[in-house]
Amino acid sequence: MILERNYRCKQGEIDIIAKDGKYFVFIEVKFRASGSAGFSLEAIDHRKAMRIRNAAVYYLFSINFRRRLRAGLMRRGSMGKRSHISETLF
Repeated sequence: MILERNYRCKQGEIDIIAKDGKYFVFIEVKFRASGSAGFSLEAIDHRKAMRIRNAAVYYLFSINFRRRLRAGLMRRGSMGKRSHISETLF
């Protein structure tokens, strides 16, 4: 279920905030029609990833969510296959 689109705060922005069962999902939308422009995941550098993380934490605190958090980075390839990249607890 989509909760927010184009969420903005002073910490950053998140394209889509959704809820998947008991999990909050924070989605950054990147699309590349071909690999010639680079892969979509390459468009998210460390600085951008931290801004998304900080905006996600800000959102969760703004709704009084106070639990341990797990963050992951995932991409969807051209064939629709998902690839799990990394995961962090904070």
